[in-house]
Amino acid sequence: MTPEMETSYAAAVDSRQPESSVQIGLNMKLHQVSLFCALLLPLPATHADVPLVVEGQAKAVIVIPAAPSRVVQYAADELVYHVEKATGAKLVVFSEGQEPKEPAGRIYLGPTAVASKAGIEAAKLSPDSFSLRTAGHALLIVGRDSDGRPLDPNTWAGTLFGVYQVLENVMGVRWLWPGKLGEYVPAMKNITVPGTDKTVAPQLIIRRLRSTLDGRPGAAGGDTFSPKALKKARADEQQWLRRQRMGHSRKMNWGHSFTTWWERYGKEHPDWFNLLDDGKRGPQYGNRGDRTGMCVSSPGFHAQIVENWLKACAASPDNKPNINGCENDVFGRCLCDRCKAWDAPRPDEKLYPERFSKHGIVSDRYTRFWRTVQELAAKHDPDVIVTGYAYVNYAPPPVREKLNDHVWIGLVPDAFFPRSAAEHEQCIAMWQGWAKTGCKLFLRPNYTLEGYCMPYLYTRQFADEFAHHARNGMIATDFDSLTAMWAVQGPQTYLFARWQSCLDKKVDEVLAEYYAGFGPAAEKVKAYFDYWENYTTSNRERFQAAEKKLKASWATYPRMAHECFTPDAFARGQKLLDEAARTAKDDTIAAARVEFLGKGLAHAEKCAAVSRARANSDFMALQEALSDLRAYRKQIETDNVVNLAYCAWVESRAFDAKSAREVAYNGQPLKPVADTVAPASATPVSLRGNFGMIASLGTKEKFHATIAIRKIGKTHIEPAHWNLYSAKRQPLAKGDIEPGKTGELEIAVPSDGICNLVLSTVGNAGRVTLHNDHAVILGRELALLGESGRLWFYVPPKTKTFTVTLTSPAPGETVKLTVFDPSGNEAAAGCTTETPKVDLKIKVPPGQDGKAWSVAPSRAPKGTLEDYSIALSDNLPPYWSQAPDRLLVPALSK
Repeated sequence: MTPEMETSYAAAVDSRQPESSVQIGLNMKLHQVSLFCALLLPLPATHADVPLVVEGQAKAVIVIPAAPSRVVQYAADELVYHVEKATGAKLVVFSEGQEPKEPAGRIYLGPTAVASKAGIEAAKLSPDSFSLRTAGHALLIVGRDSDGRPLDPNTWAGTLFGVYQVLENVMGVRWLWPGKLGEYVPAMKNITVPGTDKTVAPQLIIRRLRSTLDGRPGAAGGDTFSPKALKKARADEQQWLRRQRMGHSRKMNWGHSFTTWWERYGKEHPDWFNLLDDGKRGPQYGNRGDRTGMCVSSPGFHAQIVENWLKACAASPDNKPNINGCENDVFGRCLCDRCKAWDAPRPDEKLYPERFSKHGIVSDRYTRFWRTVQELAAKHDPDVIVTGYAYVNYAPPPVREKLNDHVWIGLVPDAFFPRSAAEHEQCIAMWQGWAKTGCKLFLRPNYTLEGYCMPYLYTRQFADEFAHHARNGMIATDFDSLTAMWAVQGPQTYLFARWQSCLDKKVDEVLAEYYAGFGPAAEKVKAYFDYWENYTTSNRERFQAAEKKLKASWATYPRMAHECFTPDAFARGQKLLDEAARTAKDDTIAAARVEFLGKGLAHAEKCAAVSRARANSDFMALQEALSDLRAYRKQIETDNVVNLAYCAWVESRAFDAKSAREVAYNGQPLKPVADTVAPASATPVSLRGNFGMIASLGTKEKFHATIAIRKIGKTHIEPAHWNLYSAKRQPLAKGDIEPGKTGELEIAVPSDGICNLVLSTVGNAGRVTLHNDHAVILGRELALLGESGRLWFYVPPKTKTFTVTLTSPAPGETVKLTVFDPSGNEAAAGCTTETPKVDLKIKVPPGQDGKAWSVAPSRAPKGTLEDYSIALSDNLPPYWSQAPDRLLVPALSK
């Protein structure tokens, strides 16, 4: 462009009027003329620097299309927010054609007319990619976007990613963890975008860290987020993931794909399913159809897959799906002659640990299966893609069969970290082996699930694997999962996400970005996390011993947290963190971030204390530790310190069932609801988990209860434990009850007053009958199993409404609950046949308050009556009795 043309272009741009003046016809015409001139003239060919802010003053405005997409509007909001946070200057956003005369700088976002005239067509870009170009006073950021919510990973967001590229590379912005405190936005007076002209596409087609905030239900109450805190955690996490460029540039189907096939096709085509060693075809575990493996050599099975895919293509001709060929979440175990003929001899089988070699390595049969399906479907569409998982005993690469690049394989390297050198090399070799088959590879690990909320770090071992895969053909990621332990595993989690959009950076560069957020304490914080990484990787054998001793795994990690992370280890970590805090004390933001890390360490230590008390069957210590932990969780639940939903989920798995919210008497004054009681023959209550019972005893009265332990399953062989305490938590007696046995407890106590029995059923069920005149089961929520007797609870005076919540693992395990008023009339009823949770909201009629109400669980119309729970709302006392006149209630109630 000649100097004269540049002058003409500048004049055309400068002739635009402020939006506030465009209110009458003449000014509108001037705008239309200036826009027309701008469209007539191309942008300058030179890629000059574009100042956005100079000495704290805005020197540019943001220009978006007249009808912007939600992605473009959000991109503008993000740019405005971060520039203002860095400089104090607020960039103003205008619709194209409405720009003011001053300032002269322009940031064009999205498919504007100016961008189109400059030859940048968003529709010609690949999904999620963007073009950055500077010219004259203008910066153009144009991306391939799609309709949809900007934070939805299925929405293409190229323009937004272009804004993030500028924020990162020009302003040094980083997002260390979700929320305001995790936003690292360096303060500056000047922002100038260097001259540039480039197009950037995602290096990975799919970039995914699966959230664990939803979909993994945990215990309720004080163990997890409140609804308000969960909503905030979701919003913060979604924003953080998007800022890290997580998204799906291509929609692909994978995941265990045949989970409903046994119910759909099992009766008519049993030959499509695995033949097991008992000579039958069907589920590998119980009656669960989703635990049924397939007969992957069956021609009829192949034909049905293709037929279903063709129907899906016809239903969506403009967005034809791929074929999901991922086996269900089971081992490949089919013993039919045809499947076995598809196997290849594996002289290396003994070199693999049991998680890969159990039931024999059958990778060649699955490789042939995926290729066969792809070739059949290719007769209809040569571009069809088949996806599969290299998983469990078909994770090792095949030794004979080959694939093509229309088969995408997700390697699931189930060797969790920390690994031995041999394990690590084996996982690297597995990737190389699959790459040699000719397929395309994506990483679909489970190992990020490990570590609970402990400072469990294996950053560099992970980095070595991830860098290898990135150099050797990795096209996508799908991490299961993002456990979101931001304050204890921060740099590692940052690396998981950040590296996916900057694979060219070295691991130390990426980690340095994280540590820079701690300002003067950066080196001290690095030393702190280096300590925990060294601790994790050097204690591999210790962790494995604890896992074996306590029958634990990643999914039940709370059982062994106290043995893996000791008080001495926590003390050493705290000392390093204290040093970081001293270094950061004069920097307000850095100090707050170090304090954030301290919250994560304190939470981990409290969780380990709970783990220790459980392991020691010290119920009083457990109650105190749980109370301390739950109170602390309420303090930090909105701070993004840790993912309380995931914590609650693994805690509920670790200890078999939901624990009662209270097990130990807290000293609250209690009184009998009635002075005398009628003789009663109560139906036992079938409890499962840890529970407290309270009896108010008269002079020389013995504590009397019958507890029968019913064995559940084959693995719960430990005896149930009980401890009897005085009101002042002094131990009075203790004992065990073996599964299948009944304990008749009749214990003399040193004085009258309150006694507290604490029972742990250790995974089994305890059928409990309390015989004392005034005795209750303690707990706002009771976890029950199977048939159970009627229970009474107290509705205090002046109570207008209350709620009884019923939950079960529906639709398989279901229950019906009926609520009765004091007169014995049905007040409400509900079933968990259609939903796992039912809230029975009850209005209290006049004259029915200040009395005992009751609930009666029973079988639902369909499903199995097994595990379920009943919970009272917070406005009711957490006490249950087996007869209405035997209730104990708060003494202040009248």
